[in-house]
Amino acid sequence: MSRNANDGRRRTIKGPMMGALTAMGIALAATVSSIGAEENNASPAEATQPPERMPEVVVQAAADAPEEKRLANPVPSTHTTKEQIDDRANRRVGEILKRMPGVYMGGAPGENNDVRLRGLDKEFTRVQLDEMTVPDGGEKRELQVNRVPAYLIEEVTILRNPTAEYESDGLAGRVKLKTRPIPEKFSGNARLSSGGRDYFGDGTWSNSVSAGGKMSDWLGSMATFSFNRDPFVKDKVEREFKADGNAKKSKAEQETKNLTARDGFVDVGLYYGRGELHLKPLMLHLNEKRDKTKSERDLTKAAASDETFERERENKTKMTVGGAVEHRHDLTSGIKLEHTLAYYSSREGQGGKTKDSFKETKSVMTFDKRELEDERKEDQTWNYNNKLTVPFTFGLPQELKTGFSLRFRDRFRDKDKIEIKNGVGTDKTTPKDTYFLRENYYAGFVQDEVKVTDRFSLLPGVRVEYVGFSARDKLHPEKQSAFLDPNPSIHALWRATDQLSLKTAFSRAVNRPKFDELSPFEQEDATKIVIGNPALEPARAWNVDVGFDYARRDLFFGLNFFHKWVKGVIEEVDTGEDRNGKNVFQVQNVGDGWVRGVELEQRVGFNWTGIDWVRGLTLWSNQTFLKSMLEDAAGNKRPFKEQPKFITNIGLDYELIPRTTLFTFSTNYVKPGINVEASGDVKRLKTEWRFDLAFRQRLTGGLYGFVEAANLTGARKEEVTRKANGESTRNRESVNRTVLLGMSYSF
Repeated sequence: MSRNANDGRRRTIKGPMMGALTAMGIALAATVSSIGAEENNASPAEATQPPERMPEVVVQAAADAPEEKRLANPVPSTHTTKEQIDDRANRRVGEILKRMPGVYMGGAPGENNDVRLRGLDKEFTRVQLDEMTVPDGGEKRELQVNRVPAYLIEEVTILRNPTAEYESDGLAGRVKLKTRPIPEKFSGNARLSSGGRDYFGDGTWSNSVSAGGKMSDWLGSMATFSFNRDPFVKDKVEREFKADGNAKKSKAEQETKNLTARDGFVDVGLYYGRGELHLKPLMLHLNEKRDKTKSERDLTKAAASDETFERERENKTKMTVGGAVEHRHDLTSGIKLEHTLAYYSSREGQGGKTKDSFKETKSVMTFDKRELEDERKEDQTWNYNNKLTVPFTFGLPQELKTGFSLRFRDRFRDKDKIEIKNGVGTDKTTPKDTYFLRENYYAGFVQDEVKVTDRFSLLPGVRVEYVGFSARDKLHPEKQSAFLDPNPSIHALWRATDQLSLKTAFSRAVNRPKFDELSPFEQEDATKIVIGNPALEPARAWNVDVGFDYARRDLFFGLNFFHKWVKGVIEEVDTGEDRNGKNVFQVQNVGDGWVRGVELEQRVGFNWTGIDWVRGLTLWSNQTFLKSMLEDAAGNKRPFKEQPKFITNIGLDYELIPRTTLFTFSTNYVKPGINVEASGDVKRLKTEWRFDLAFRQRLTGGLYGFVEAANLTGARKEEVTRKANGESTRNRESVNRTVLLGMSYSF
């Protein structure tokens, strides 16, 4: 249960505090009695006689619901608080997000790298840190959230239908990560834990320390550092079958990733009469050492020559460094000016990727070839945001916000591939492997929140975005394009009661193309020619959300219905052009469709019972129902890629009052949808259940011991693909459970 909810519990003042209050009362009573005795000629002995013992003092206060601020927010959203982040089994931000409504995490089971809001692919979701977009190595503009430690995050908010104040990019929505503020008084916490996946001693670590506070009225600072090491093991088994049902091939893979993350964040604040200035440097460093083996048997061949074997090794480093300067100044009463200037550099490089291949010949495995790969990515991004807030009254109370944003981004990828066979090296680098991209973003917005009544408000706004691209590769000259998007929005909020809010939001959003699709490459293989498209436009959508939130201290219920009309989804299509007897394919804006769903949230607390061992119990859950349709250039209709039909999270938070024992349990269930590829292949995934728990016990003062366990049942990802030619494949991926033992200390 969150600490916010605990603030309103019945508090009894006992122990040293009660003794101090009693002593103060006796001394005060003695003084008053002495004065009275002097006035009434009473003897000193009579005057200093102690009064009767004071009765026990009971202090009670009402507590707000954890969702209280959602009631006053016109933006359809959901959030996770700092207390929920700290109390549950969260090491990285991906573990926080996987429990939130409408979220489906992509990638292998347990990795929690890629956020898929409302079940849509990661290319439709955007993540921002405070007010800025932080670059990463992904081609789909995603930030892999396993790179961000949970311990520097104060709150995670999912903006389902943002206002004009926020960037329009991201059809599915935006994830806003708010960093922890500088405490008013010096305080901090430290965490040290170790464990393993299925067994201890395999080098799993999760350590962090955070400390800071205000040193004076004008200066404060806070720093957070974390170190995580996680040896991640994934097993994959795949079997292929012919159209007649007979086995064709069998494959077995085992992949070991040793992930080591070292992260740091600092906030230095300068405070003055009407404002504050913050310097926020950031470092995210992730080293990934990967070792993968793959064996394959072709059951259509003779037993003496039916097997191949591959071993792949890779050492990859991802580094994001930079920081932001934030300034807020109150011009006059209520008028506020905010600036943010930020620079981030993201680099991703391989220390060398090697793949050795072997073939079976006369029942003996012999070396066939070696493939060498070296890749570098770099993304340098400058951001500037400016925002002015002006409250005023013109017939009705209003709050005007206006501002502009600039972003200048330079990005490149350079990959080299060499194949060595029979002592001869061959360059296997493709034109798509290298590109140089520049993207300049200019945006301005204005919005005005109008208080029509004390309980009803309207928030119309418009955001105008202009984006210019230039892209080239090693063989083709630079090509340029530019797009202008005026994106209007209107949000309505009705506070029907103090506990009930109804919301409606309507807006226009865009989804900018993948980086590598914008390169002017031309790549030819054995069957086709694929060309890039620097003139790609963003996909665009009209979005509507309608819902309500009801919140009390011990009860919350939220419902949100959404619908998106989407045009210009990017897909690879046959252009109809023929070169050298091969069809030419290109990514184009050809897909139109829709996405809709219902998101539900519930929380029930038991503080109202007044029973100590029950009132710290909270039950919570959320459910998301999803449906979509996408029509491609050929007129084929299918759901959006890998969108599940249903997602639910069910959990229990328990705190033994006073805060000595904490227990949290959660389970995640996903019912996948049917994934229909453009080729006609149909993929079905098996339903998934996952269970996590955390147990904390106070040892003394602020010192706690804890146990955290993730993926308790060792859940697996299973899928079956029915190909258009009648053949089929069955895949199964599994990862081990993770258990951590540790201690944490707050001061």
